[in-house]
Amino acid sequence: MDILTNLTHRKRTILVAALALLLVLVVGLGASLALGVGPWSGGQAHAEEQITADEIRSGRADFLHRPVDRPAPDFTLTDQNGRRVSLSDFRGKWVVMTWIYTHCMTVCPALKAEMKIVQTGLGDAVGRDVQLVIITFDPERDTPEVMKADAQKLKADIPGWSWLTGTKAETDAVADAYGVAFAPKPNGMFDHTALVTLVDPQGHERHRYFGSGWSQDLLDRLQQVLPQASSASQDAKVSMSEAAHSPATLADEVRRETRNSSAEHASAAPAEDARIASLEALANAYAYDESELREGVTSQEVLEFSEAATAAEYVDTVKQQAIALGRHELESGGGPEDTIQYHILKAGPDQYLAVGRAQNLVIRVEGFTFQAARAPLMIQLVGTCCV
Repeated sequence: MDILTNLTHRKRTILVAALALLLVLVVGLGASLALGVGPWSGGQAHAEEQITADEIRSGRADFLHRPVDRPAPDFTLTDQNGRRVSLSDFRGKWVVMTWIYTHCMTVCPALKAEMKIVQTGLGDAVGRDVQLVIITFDPERDTPEVMKADAQKLKADIPGWSWLTGTKAETDAVADAYGVAFAPKPNGMFDHTALVTLVDPQGHERHRYFGSGWSQDLLDRLQQVLPQASSASQDAKVSMSEAAHSPATLADEVRRETRNSSAEHASAAPAEDARIASLEALANAYAYDESELREGVTSQEVLEFSEAATAAEYVDTVKQQAIALGRHELESGGGPEDTIQYHILKAGPDQYLAVGRAQNLVIRVEGFTFQAARAPLMIQLVGTCCV
């Protein structure tokens, strides 16, 4: 698909999908919270280790984290190449596992984008030390051929990433074993739990995430326990129980005060303003009508640059300007050499900026809440790049 040709046509669909994502996350998280002690409650969760339900409700975070410790139920399904695969086949590796269906237009693209960020962040550790696993709960439509095509769209049809399907009885049993709830709707879509689980090399579940926005937190944890972490910034080799206390979570970042005031950095802003203006002059802009903006979004734009390197420079300049004005970075993913790159920053109480790049396209969203800025950015990034 030619992304640029279809960009204008897709704008409204993407924004509607972003709103639907919020609804799915609210429903999914609400269901999870209502269950109280579900199958993830085998371990003792400590307040300092997790994103809490209160933070979800207040908008300070958009994913729920639960540390766990229980044997991961084994299963056997069929991968995208038609091979029978068991979870136990991956003993000796960390396994990052989530559930989707390929016709999904709401939370599933965001989950796949998060998994892609994990793949990018781990580099050659994927396949060697870590196995990524996506399981469908819609096997009647998601045949091995369909799963393979979806993997190829994401450039994820690799040995280190298994896209699993099977008979309905098989996939239902796996979903039940892990507490994944899904309910079909009349239009062929599903309401479902947005769950990601991390299984250790000995076959025990160690961490569960509900919602989206968890990729950096998971990367922080994995990069501390992998024997040869691909990230140069993570060299420590500690146990997973120790790692649960050490990496900064989104809640920690939100609580952390901005180190310097906007006034102290105001002098740096004019130079950044000029650089941003000069870069914007090189791009084609796609304007959004106010009627197309979802609730909570104050502004949104897409810029098309002739080269990905220029787009990456623009994203970095916007980030630097925001930091110079006292904004604090909450989440980031990818870099100038990656297909997807993004930054989300906090400007003040319930004021957020999200800027990201898919190839040579830059998407910039500002909103009154973290989720209002993040959700449309992530859906547009994965939709522009990979779907």
